[in-house]
Amino acid sequence: MWGSAKWSNKKRRGTKINFLDSYLSEFMWR
Repeated sequence: MWGSAKWSNKKRRGTKINFLDSYLSEFMWR
């Protein structure tokens, strides 16, 4: 899971990653 996220982050640092990060953060900190 994290490996994929890092790979995606390296490939295209943009909205998708930001959205994913925000989603994960909110989900984890809820």
